Amino acid sequence: IEDLNLTILDSNPDGILNGYGRSTRSTVTKLMNQHNIQIVNGVRVEKVENGSVIAAGKAYRSDLLIWATGADPPALLQNSGLSLDSDGFIKVHKTLRTESHPNVFASGDCCSIIGCPYVTKAGVYAVREGPILAHNIFAFLNNRKLKSYEPQKGFLSLLMTGDEKAVGDWKGFCLHNGWVWNLKDKIDRSFMDLFNVELLPPSERSRFMKNDFVIEYDSVNDV
Repeated sequence: IEDLNLTILDSNPDGILNGYGRSTRSTVTKLMNQHNIQIVNGVRVEKVENGSVIAAGKAYRSDLLIWATGADPPALLQNSGLSLDSDGFIKVHKTLRTESHPNVFASGDCCSIIGCPYVTKAGVYAVREGPILAHNIFAFLNNRKLKSYEPQKGFLSLLMTGDEKAVGDWKGFCLHNGWVWNLKDKIDRSFMDLFNVELLPPSERSRFMKNDFVIEYDSVNDV
């Protein structure tokens, strides 16, 4: 869209994609410049009024405002009695059982795994915690041994750039081409297919339509 003006307001003074390698940050910044995307670093949004975003005392006229924020712990955790880390997230062991309450489990962005400071608030971790969480809840209820989740150190990040190309980052190594776009497209479509009832085997499809589900805790494989 030729007449589209896009501005990104970023509170980080060091620029976008903080935490990624120099090559990836440089590639994405260059692409944004090529598409006339303005990046304003080191500012925080103060308020939104009369169709404008106010940041650092300056008004940015906006026809469409998109909020993109990091993970933040729910306020209700503060009075939950659960053990929290310095940022307010629930502290859990690798079994996803909370540090303070052995009968309470947590997974995903609401918690932090003790001894794993490298685990960021990213979907790749939350998705892989799911089977461990399901297994351990049923194991706990049946006095069975809990399994531990061993989070990976680092993961593949993919960012589509709107031209049938994508930027891929793997532990600092960066690529931007059509092959990466095809990879991301395949991964995304495969994930969405998991929720397509028509793609389930006939027996599983019948169970789904009848809402007849049974979770077998001892059938969950180790991650």
